[in-house]
Amino acid sequence: MLKKDKVINHLYNRMQEFTHEQIQMIHDASMDILQSTGIKFNESEALAIFKQHGVKVDGEVVYLKEADILKALETTPTRFVLQARNPENDVTIGDGNFVFVPGYGAPFMATTDGKRREGVMEDYNNFCKLIQTSEYLDVNGFLMIEPSDEPSGLAHLNMLYSNMVLCDKAYLGCPTSRQGAIDTLEMAGILWEGKENIRNKPCLLANITTLSPLQFAGEMAASLIEYARLGQPCAIVALIMAGFTGPVTMAGVLTLQNAEILAGITLTQLVNPGTPIIYGSTSSPIDMKSGVVSIGAPEMSRFVSATAQMARLYLRPEDIITNESKGFDMLQDVTLNLNKKETELLFIKAVRYGWKYEEVKKRIIEMVKRRIKSQKCDQRSLKPGTQDLCDDIAKLSKKLESRQHNLMELANHNPNKLEYLCLKAEMLISQLRFFIKLKKDSQMDGVIK
Repeated sequence: MLKKDKVINHLYNRMQEFTHEQIQMIHDASMDILQSTGIKFNESEALAIFKQHGVKVDGEVVYLKEADILKALETTPTRFVLQARNPENDVTIGDGNFVFVPGYGAPFMATTDGKRREGVMEDYNNFCKLIQTSEYLDVNGFLMIEPSDEPSGLAHLNMLYSNMVLCDKAYLGCPTSRQGAIDTLEMAGILWEGKENIRNKPCLLANITTLSPLQFAGEMAASLIEYARLGQPCAIVALIMAGFTGPVTMAGVLTLQNAEILAGITLTQLVNPGTPIIYGSTSSPIDMKSGVVSIGAPEMSRFVSATAQMARLYLRPEDIITNESKGFDMLQDVTLNLNKKETELLFIKAVRYGWKYEEVKKRIIEMVKRRIKSQKCDQRSLKPGTQDLCDDIAKLSKKLESRQHNLMELANHNPNKLEYLCLKAEMLISQLRFFIKLKKDSQMDGVIK
C-alpha cells in the first residue's frame, strides 16, 4: 500500500523552485528591505494612514516592521466570493479555484489579415459581448483594448458602462487614478442600488500595480485606498523587469516584489481590516537587446511558480494573480501551475489583441478546465457490463466509419440529392440507435443527458 501523503509531498516538493529554507531566506531579506530601506508612497493620504497607525514615515518613505506585516496578514481573508449582477456568475477566489479573466491593456487590435490598428470603443464592446457568451471566462475585465477614439477623461466611464450593460459577470474596475476608482464605485453603487449595498460586499476587482523598484505611484496608492474603504478586493501586482527595474536573479526579484506586495497588503488592512486581497506578480526578464519586458518568456513560468511559493508562506489558501502571454505560452504556464494548490486568476496580456487570440485562449482554457476537473469513478462505473458496452461501441463505430466513407464517395461521384439524403438519414438513424442503447444502460446515466 502506497503511503499517500509521503508520495504526494515528494512529487509536490519536486515542482517547487525553492526549498522551504530558501523561501524563508527570501522572506527575511524582504523584511530587512521593508525595515531598513523602506517603500516610497507618492500619496499623502497613504503616508498619513501609516503615521496614524504608528508606522515610521520619513518624508515619503514608509518603514514597516515584520510585526506590522504579520498583523495585516491576520485580517486578510483566505477566500471570498466575487459577486456578479447575475448570481449564477458569482465566482469564489480561494479554495483552490481557477478563475479566468480576459486580456488587459493592449493598445492595438490584430486584424484577421495579420495587420494591426489602434483599438476603438467598438472593439471593447465586442470583447464584452464575447466575454458574456463565453463558457470559459469567469470574470469580465477592464481595458481589454485601449479605445483610441474616446477622450482620455471619459474612456474609463464608457468602458465601465459597457462592462455593466453588455455583460452580467463580475468585472474589473478602473485603477488608473483616484477619480477613476471613485467613478467605478459610484457606478457600482448605481448597479447595486446604493453604495452601502456594496460595502464589504466584493462585486468588482481592482488591479493595483506597484512602481518598481520599491515604490507605489500616487494614482495607484490612491485607488487602493478608495477600493479598500468599501472593502472591494485589490489585486496587488508587481511587475519587475529583471535586469532593469530589479535584480537579474530570480531570488532577488522575489525579494523585491515580495516587499512591495506586502507593503500594499498592509495599507489595505490599515484602511479597512478584512479587505480581500490577491497576491500578484507579472514579473519577467527584460530583453537586453531591445529593453522590452519579455512577458511570455519561458522564465516567466518559473517566476509564476516561485511567486506561488511566496504567497503560500502568507496566505492559506493562496490567491495568485499571474499575467500570461498570448497563445500557447499560456498553456505552458497554466499547466505548470495546475498542482500548485492555489487560485490562479489568469490574464492574457499582449501588445496586440484580436479575435484569433481570443479563439486560441478559449480553446486553451477549455483544455485547462477539463484537465483540472476530477473524473467519476465509483462502483456503478466499474460494473462488469461496461466491457460488453465498450465492445458494442467498437463494433458500431466501425459501421459508422464505413457509412461515412460511403457517404463521402457518394457526395464526390454522384450528385443525386435523394440518394445522398437517404444515406445520410440511414447513418443518423444508426447513430440514434447507438445513443438510445447508451441511454438505456443505467450505468451511463451520468455521462449522457
